Amino acid sequence: MDTAIQWGDFTTSAHDYSQRPPHSPALLRTLAAGLRIDQKRRHVVDLCAGTGNLTATLAALNLKGWAVEPEAVMRDEARRLHRGGDLFEWCWGTAEESGLNDKSANWIVIGNAFQFLDAQRTLKECNRILRPGGFLTVLWNPRDLLVDAFQRSIDELVRASSTAISQTFTNAEKAIEPIVASPYFVPFIYCDRVDWHEMSPETFMATWRSAHYVPSQIGRTAWLALLEEIRARVGSVRSLRTAWRTRAWTYKVTKN
Repeated sequence: MDTAIQWGDFTTSAHDYSQRPPHSPALLRTLAAGLRIDQKRRHVVDLCAGTGNLTATLAALNLKGWAVEPEAVMRDEARRLHRGGDLFEWCWGTAEESGLNDKSANWIVIGNAFQFLDAQRTLKECNRILRPGGFLTVLWNPRDLLVDAFQRSIDELVRASSTAISQTFTNAEKAIEPIVASPYFVPFIYCDRVDWHEMSPETFMATWRSAHYVPSQIGRTAWLALLEEIRARVGSVRSLRTAWRTRAWTYKVTKN
C-alpha cells in the first residue's frame, strides 16, 4: 500500500511542523543549569533541528550553538521564523555525519527525531563531537493522553478509524534502547514535565497534519478523511487548551 507519507519525510509538512508546541522551556532551563552548560560560549548542538522548534527554546535560554538539519525546506522555514536568532548557526548535516569538529560541544540535544536515525552511527558521531564530560539528551514532547481527556478522545478516534494504525506516537522507551546498550554513553538523568498550551483550532490541526506515525501507516485518501473527522471533533471552539509532556533522557559521554 502507498501510504500518505514516507517514513522520515517531513519535507511536505515543514510549515505545519513549525507550529508544534515547544519542548518544555522550564524543563530545559532546569536541565541546562543542572548540566552546567555555559551560556557565554558556543557549546550546544541541536541535531536534526528540523524547523527549529527546539532551537528557539534553547536560544530563549541564552544558549549558543549549532542547529544541524539535512533538509533545505526545514532549514528555510526555521530561518523564515528566525529560529535561534543570532545565537545558533544553521548548518547542513545529518545526525550520522554532522560536519562539526571533534570535541566541539558540551551538550547535544535531539528532539522528536532519534527514532528516524541510524542509532549506532548517530551515537558514534555524538561521541566524536562531544568534549569529555559532555552530555547527550534525547527528548520527545507527545500529546499527554493521561491528563488531557480531549486529546485522548482524538487518539481513540484515530485508532478506531483503521485496523492498519498500530501506533500513534513514538514508543520512547523502545527508541532509546540502542543508547542504553551503547559503549559511547552512560545514563545520567531522566526528567519529564507536562505543559498546557492554548492554541487555535487551526494550530491544533497543524499539529495533526504534521503528525508522522499515522499517515505513514494508511493511504492518502484515508488520511485526508481522518483529518476531516478530527476537525469535526474540534468543532467551533475559538481555542483549545492541550497538554503535552516533554520526556527527556540524558546520557554522559564515555571518553577522557
